[in-house]
Amino acid sequence: MSRIRVRLRLNEGGEGVPLSQLIEVAEEAEKFFRYLAEDVGIRAPRQSWLARNFDESASLAFDTDAGVPITEVQAKEFNAGLQFISGLDPVAPKLNGIVRRRTVSQYAKIGECVQAHEKVAFGFYRAEDSEPYKWHSLS
Repeated sequence: MSRIRVRLRLNEGGEGVPLSQLIEVAEEAEKFFRYLAEDVGIRAPRQSWLARNFDESASLAFDTDAGVPITEVQAKEFNAGLQFISGLDPVAPKLNGIVRRRTVSQYAKIGECVQAHEKVAFGFYRAEDSEPYKWHSLS
């Protein structure tokens, strides 16, 4: 079995993260991950999403984990969807027939939780990786 895992990094280089901002980012990110999982046929209810492996050396970073067993194919489909959304043109997004518009809109809501000079970084894992192999920033 495989699992869904994405690293989030907030306010890199800053002095901590305001608690209110952490709450907002966590809520919007959980919805986004849940919607994306649904788009690719994975059932991961709200209460199953976990935050793990906290690291305060980068202001705040942690892994999100769906907490449900999935196949390697499902993990790859989730990651492909995440990469697709992170590469969309924000002005004129063109959907791929798998990812729904609501999922893309939810992704954008995560960026609304941070100040103009800040960003939320997403670290992409493959099943065998202990560290993210690729990063994408949203601001």
